[in-house]
Amino acid sequence: MSTAATTGTFTGADAGEGLDFSGTFMFAVDVAGTGGQTIGDAVFSDDSSNSALTITAENIIPAWGDAIDFGDSADDDALESVLQSIRWSASPTPVVVTMNGLAFGTEYTLQLLFHEQVRPQRVAPAERRSEAV
Repeated sequence: MSTAATTGTFTGADAGEGLDFSGTFMFAVDVAGTGGQTIGDAVFSDDSSNSALTITAENIIPAWGDAIDFGDSADDDALESVLQSIRWSASPTPVVVTMNGLAFGTEYTLQLLFHEQVRPQRVAPAERRSEAV
């Protein structure tokens, strides 16, 4: 099983713009948003309607700054909506995401999408913790 992590940039939701929205998605989550967006094969829910997923954070901002403009396609518009809202915590309190229902020994791909428009130099470190099921 691969444990490699990569980082990259993206310019939109369309093919060739840096993201992969094809395949089967156990979770596609519009964190702190309304959900209902579809990008490729990913159908996004809000972060409170799936009992197998919990997100713990100190703060919620449903409309974080100015809207992003990735382009005019339906997928770009959906991605703009997904990235509009955030949950965040002040350091050192972490944002904790728990995903239940994953099968031990099964390989999954995790895409975390971050958009920072206030302080581009700010980074969002992610730590993976897994426990045997």
